Amino acid sequence: MNTDHQHTNIPHTVSMSTVSEHVVASSRSLSAAKRHRTVRKNSRRIFSSYQDHQQGSSDEDSGNEKEVDSNDPEEMFQNIQYQKEIIANIRSRPWTMRRKLKVLKHAREIVLKYEGQLTRTRGYQTAGADLLKKLYRVLYNIVVTFIPWEVRIKKIESHFGSGVASYFIFLRWLFGINIVLTIMTGAFVVLPE
Repeated sequence: MNTDHQHTNIPHTVSMSTVSEHVVASSRSLSAAKRHRTVRKNSRRIFSSYQDHQQGSSDEDSGNEKEVDSNDPEEMFQNIQYQKEIIANIRSRPWTMRRKLKVLKHAREIVLKYEGQLTRTRGYQTAGADLLKKLYRVLYNIVVTFIPWEVRIKKIESHFGSGVASYFIFLRWLFGINIVLTIMTGAFVVLPE
């Protein structure tokens, strides 16, 4: 009788684990479906506002700006996320190029305008990062001017390809090695004599 009890427990635990896996999978799919529905609903609202914007009503344009101009940080964050989704998915839309460009320009303006307002520190961080990128680029251009024949090698590379340019880079490296060997020979052999 004890063995019968053990045999009945084993299928019961297996079925409980499959049931719990099924419940977890269904809860994931339900949350994904719910998130998908809210994104679709909100994207329809945004795209419909763009369709109204396409018709050229200036009153509705000011109304759309008032919708975006909410002071609620959560709503601003969601709106910025929707605008970024629009920017990312604009190529797959079956719209004319003029309409795509208008929608893309409008979405970028909203992201640039309100993303910095979401948090001041985030705006300062992005401005600081842009400044550092520009500074790094300027310093890199200054360093490149001190590398011998760099501009000429780049010009050769643009005309004849990277294989020919790598040959000239190798020649420049050999020239540098020869200069170092000449200095060492002069310092340790010629000068002491």
